[in-house]
Amino acid sequence: MRPSQFGVASQAAPHREPSRTWFGYVLCVGACALLFHFWQAYPVPTNVYLAGIAVIAVCLFPIARWYALGGESIPMFELICLAYLLQFGLPVFLNYNGVFIQTGVVYIPWDDTFQTLVLVATGVGVMTLAYYGVRFSRLAAAVPRLDLPLSPENRKRYIALGIVCGLAFAVLDLPASPFSAIFRVAANQINVAIVLLAYDVFGLRSDEPGRRLLLFGTVAVAAILGFAGGALEEALIPLVLITVVYWHVNRRFPKVPIVLALIAVLLVNGVKVQVRKEVEQAAVPSYRAGQAHVRLHHTGDVVRGLLSPDFVANSQSILQTSVVRIDFLHVFARVHSLTPTPIPYYGGLSYQYFLGGWIPRAVWPDKPDAIAAQQRLTVDYAFQLPTNVTLYSYGLGQITEAYANFGAIGVLIFMIIQGIFFAVIDASLNGPESDGGRAVYLSVTVILLNGIGASTAVIFGNMVQNLLSNAVIVRLFACGWRSGPGSRPAPAVTRPTAAVRAE
Repeated sequence: MRPSQFGVASQAAPHREPSRTWFGYVLCVGACALLFHFWQAYPVPTNVYLAGIAVIAVCLFPIARWYALGGESIPMFELICLAYLLQFGLPVFLNYNGVFIQTGVVYIPWDDTFQTLVLVATGVGVMTLAYYGVRFSRLAAAVPRLDLPLSPENRKRYIALGIVCGLAFAVLDLPASPFSAIFRVAANQINVAIVLLAYDVFGLRSDEPGRRLLLFGTVAVAAILGFAGGALEEALIPLVLITVVYWHVNRRFPKVPIVLALIAVLLVNGVKVQVRKEVEQAAVPSYRAGQAHVRLHHTGDVVRGLLSPDFVANSQSILQTSVVRIDFLHVFARVHSLTPTPIPYYGGLSYQYFLGGWIPRAVWPDKPDAIAAQQRLTVDYAFQLPTNVTLYSYGLGQITEAYANFGAIGVLIFMIIQGIFFAVIDASLNGPESDGGRAVYLSVTVILLNGIGASTAVIFGNMVQNLLSNAVIVRLFACGWRSGPGSRPAPAVTRPTAAVRAE
C-alpha cells in the first residue's frame, strides 16, 4: 500500500487490460456504425454516413486511450473530445440536413455537410495529436508545475470561504459594471470549493457525514441558482464537477448521474426555446426569481406532455428540439457553404479582442465588447437580426469561427493551438501531487464542455483570467506554489479497502 495525494492509503488501482479496452473501443464504434446504418432520423448519403462514423471514431479514441493506460489523469480533455462528438458528430444522424435562420429553415447541400464532417474529424484528430505530443513527451518537463498544496486547516477555511462567497455573489446577480470581471471571479470560487470538497468526500480524506451533506447541499443550491439565472451551463457545472471527481477517484463511469443529467438537458432545452421567445417579446420578468418561475412553469408543461397519452409524439418532439439546440454541425455546414463566396473570410476579425481583452474594464471603460465581432458573424450569416443580438447570444462554435476567419487552414491551426493549450495547463496544474492546482484546473476547464460552441475570445479570454485569478486566490491559502518541472498527470485514487481503513 502507498499513501495517496489525498492522505489515505490506496491500493494500486485496477484497470482493464489494454487489449480488452481497445476491443471495446472497436466494438463501440462498430455498434454506432451498425445503429446509424439502419436508423437515421433522415436518410444520409453513404459518404456523409462514413464521415460521421469517422468523427465518432476520432472523438472516442482519447477516452479509450485513457482507460487503456489505467485512467490516471483527470479525464477533462477526453470529455472535451466527447463534447465535439455530441455537438458535431451525432447531429448528422439525429437531425435533418438544415439549420434555423431568421427567415426559417435553410437546407444545406450534402457536399458541404460532408466536407464539414471531414474538417471536424481532421480538426479533432490534430488537436489530439498536439495534446499528446506535448503532454506525454519531454516537452511537458519544461512546463512549470503549480500544485498549490493546502494544509487540512487551510483547506477547510478555503472551502468555507469559497462556498459562502460564491453563493453570495450568485444570489446578488450583480449587473454589468467595470468590476464585473472581479465579481465573476468571486462567484467562481464556489466551483473550486466544490472540487476540493468532492475530493475530500470521494477520496475518503474525511469520513465526516457532515462533509457529504455539505457537498451535495452546495451542489444542489448552486445548480438551482444556475437554473434560475437562465443558463443551463451554470446549472450543470456543479453536477459535472462532482461527476468528474468521482470518475477520477473510482475510475468508474457514473452512469446514473449522466443519465439524469441527459434527461434534465432534454427537458430544459425545450423550455429554453420557449423562454427565449418570451424574452424577445419582453414577456419574461427581469429579476431572477421571476425568470425561475417562468422556467419552472414551462418545465411542468413539458413533463405533463410526457405523461399524456401522446408520450411517443411528445418525446420525439422534445428530442428533436434538444438536438437542434446542440447541433453545431449544421451551423458549421451553413458557414462552409457561404464562405468565401458570397461572404469573404474575416481574416481574424473575431480574434481582435485578444489584443486588448486582458486590460480590465475598470482601467479601460470603453473597451470593445468581447462578443461584438461574434454578433457581426451571426448577423452576416442570418442566424440573428441586428435588432435582437443584445437579447441573447448565439454561438457559431469555435471550429466554425476559425473557418469563417481563415478557411480550412484556420481550422487546423486553431485546433493544434487548442491541443497545445490543453496540454500546457494540464501539465502545469494537474501534477502528481496536485491539490489546489487540480481544483483550479477542473473548475475552469469544465466550461469548455459547452464552451466549444461559444465565441473563442470570450471562452479562452475568461479561461486565462480565471486560471490566473483562481491560482492567486488559492495561493493565499496554500503552503506554497510547490512549483517545479511538469511531470506525469495526477494519479487516480481508489477507495481504500476495509482492512486499510481499520488500520
